[in-house]
Amino acid sequence: MIYLSFIGNHDKLENRNSDFGAVISIFLRYKDDIDSVYLFVTPKKKSESTDYNAIALDNKSFIEKEKPGVKVTLVPVEMSNPVDFD
Repeated sequence: MIYLSFIGNHDKLENRNSDFGAVISIFLRYKDDIDSVYLFVTPKKKSESTDYNAIALDNKSFIEKEKPGVKVTLVPVEMSNPVDFD
């Protein structure tokens, strides 16, 4: 199975014990079936301190530790806001 997901604010891994964001929660649920992961990463906004690439790298590392051998690819996406549909 190929798993595709955007990285978002709730996917930060720092200070997490069990309540993960969507990326890790879904991965953990289906990890036995997942062969490769593509994480879509939007650029860091000038007005915010959120670094989505850093969040993506943390998630990539977590996934690779959880399932060695899985291929995780970070895909840069040049859009300012993936949830703005207008």
